[in-house]
Amino acid sequence: MPRFLDTATGRFVWIDDPRSVRYAILSHTWRREAEGGEESYSDIRQLQAEVSEDLLNPTAAVAPTALPNTELGPPSASASILVHPGLSAKIKGICKVAREAGYRLVWVDSACIDKTSSAELSEAINSMYEWYRLADVCYAYLADVLDDDVPPTTPASAFRRSYWHRRGWTLQELIAPSRVVFLTGTWRFLGTKIGLASTLQAITGIQFSILVGKDSVSTVSIAKRMSWAATRYTTRVEDEAYSLMGLFGVHMPPIYGEGRKAFLRLQEEIIRTSPDQSIFAWGSSCTLKALDVAQNWNTTSPEGLPEQGLLASSAREYLWARHISPLPPSRFVSLLRRKTDDLPLPHCVFTPHGVRIKLPCIDLTLLPEVSDAICRPFLRSGHGTSCSVNPSRSHSLALLRCEFSDGSLIALALCRPDSQKIEQNSQALAVGSHLSCGVPYHRPPYRVVCLPKDVLPLLLEHLSPISRIVILRDYPAPAHRPTKVGPFSPSIFATAAALSIAPWCVDELRALGMSVTPVHFQLQEAPQGELLVTFSLVVSCGSASPDRDNEADAGGDLGRQIKLRVNISGQMSGLDVSRAIWITRTRVFVENSFLVASRSDAAPSASDPHTLHDPHGQYARTLTWQSPSSELLTAQADVRIRGDTVWTGVDRGLHQLLRLTFKAERARGRYEYDDLSLSLEFSDYYHAGKAPAKSSQGAQVSNGSAGELPPPGSDAEDESSIATVTARYELDTEVTDGPDHGASGIVH
Repeated sequence: MPRFLDTATGRFVWIDDPRSVRYAILSHTWRREAEGGEESYSDIRQLQAEVSEDLLNPTAAVAPTALPNTELGPPSASASILVHPGLSAKIKGICKVAREAGYRLVWVDSACIDKTSSAELSEAINSMYEWYRLADVCYAYLADVLDDDVPPTTPASAFRRSYWHRRGWTLQELIAPSRVVFLTGTWRFLGTKIGLASTLQAITGIQFSILVGKDSVSTVSIAKRMSWAATRYTTRVEDEAYSLMGLFGVHMPPIYGEGRKAFLRLQEEIIRTSPDQSIFAWGSSCTLKALDVAQNWNTTSPEGLPEQGLLASSAREYLWARHISPLPPSRFVSLLRRKTDDLPLPHCVFTPHGVRIKLPCIDLTLLPEVSDAICRPFLRSGHGTSCSVNPSRSHSLALLRCEFSDGSLIALALCRPDSQKIEQNSQALAVGSHLSCGVPYHRPPYRVVCLPKDVLPLLLEHLSPISRIVILRDYPAPAHRPTKVGPFSPSIFATAAALSIAPWCVDELRALGMSVTPVHFQLQEAPQGELLVTFSLVVSCGSASPDRDNEADAGGDLGRQIKLRVNISGQMSGLDVSRAIWITRTRVFVENSFLVASRSDAAPSASDPHTLHDPHGQYARTLTWQSPSSELLTAQADVRIRGDTVWTGVDRGLHQLLRLTFKAERARGRYEYDDLSLSLEFSDYYHAGKAPAKSSQGAQVSNGSAGELPPPGSDAEDESSIATVTARYELDTEVTDGPDHGASGIVH
């Protein structure tokens, strides 16, 4: 039961059946909260209460037809909120336009839904497509299009670039109404959906026949309908699925907070109600030109490494599926050279193990040349060749009842997953030509294989008897294997500004009585074109211990210096300079020392009577990078440093945890990162055991094993000494990599 706005008074009007009245409806993009947001239902109610107490009692019904303009008349200042200065210009504008066109009722999603009621919000989301379809006219308000702009049909027009075309909810608001009128930012006429159908087709990819109402949306394949939403975005990730329910004629309760699971639920509902198998034809694809030749078609994935399951995680996965359409059963059996009775029903059963479905399959164990063709890694130039892809895991090509625009039959590549990642009793299969190898710069597995008409007869000789198979709904791609590749931009080797201290970190250290020196920069050239850049800084504090008596024992004031050095060695990869990146190795060194203004009887150091080097506070390690998002690389290391002196003869066993966090943001290049930042965090003091730790071989490490830090780039920086130091100081460093986004980790 929708709630409308009266265009003459601004009062709310409830209608039991929207089919009984004529009304206008608004399509618009919501303003961001930083820009003031949109007026909500409660905002309108508050304005109504301010104008008149009578407006607190909404009208129960209105006339079933719109009144002529002359009968409406201008709104009364004593009864209407439309003259209230607090009412937004958008609400005033749509009421004025609709009223002048003869409509007494208008529906605005931002104002007519009480979002504090979960039941009302759920009803509105599930009914919205139908409400737009029943509207007499839909006014599409394009706030970013000016009156004096060039005509909408012009390639450079603001209409083509409007934000309205990129929003998720406006897709159904364009398709559902039979009549759409486009308005500028000042509510002036731009055109109609029919009048601009060719232009809208070029902008949105929706075919002309759908826009003019000649063909029904249900005649378009599911894959193609998904592709319409592939370039659109929503503020809430769940709305990507909720905004598409009406387009597929399904209903489900909205659950904000479920994230990407909403899109999985949407696909499950579609599969339950539609036999169209093009819903499975998303993701990376290839064409089998011959039994031993596969040609790249689409290997891009907007979500990074794709899941090797049956269901997509986003409509963006269907970007290249707009050329796929379902096949009639008669044509499908004709292509397979089978009888109609042999064709299985397109029925899916969702189980805990996966999706049970009957599909005709081509056995790839009998076609090793096909397995090799679709499993062969596609290596990008200049990034190594080793790979663990095993074509023997290939299982079959499952034939879907759909085809590409050139008449090629669509098949899903299936492979046997790692049994350790699924239940041992499950015989479920993963979707993909092979399991992701986990090596950066290797292409992801193909999901979809196009089978041209000239290759199909050779494959059908190995068509297996149709049987029920189980396909995993989702099978996570592996984290990338550790590697010593670090794709940093050449700007890392430019100036000291390439490494910065996080501003919040400086403020926190200052609050703890610590100060940080400016970053010192040093660049060295090594043979064979290798560069070594060293960033160094010093963190100083006035007190070395929380126990002030310890300072008195020392015979003078105590302070601390923590010296930090970051070495990044890099070498250009690839012969083509325009495509080359810098392969880098990042190492960090930490030295903790105490300073005294005057000595006691026990000299702290023979070489420097005013400096005591903490044998527990030297640390060296090669960093391991992670990719928590497509735009960020991170590395983190925890160092245990001593919090009190031991040369006074009083060892209280006080320590602190120093956490170093490095972050690098993606540069303009696809695989390069720059803007390297560092933050330091100190724990409070805690007591730690005094017994020396054991190395990985089980031998004890003496206090002097750490020694002095070797100079940058020296041969003394070997892995064995670093391993000893690491074991001695009980370091806890992140070593796992996240999903690949064009960058890889560095290992110790």
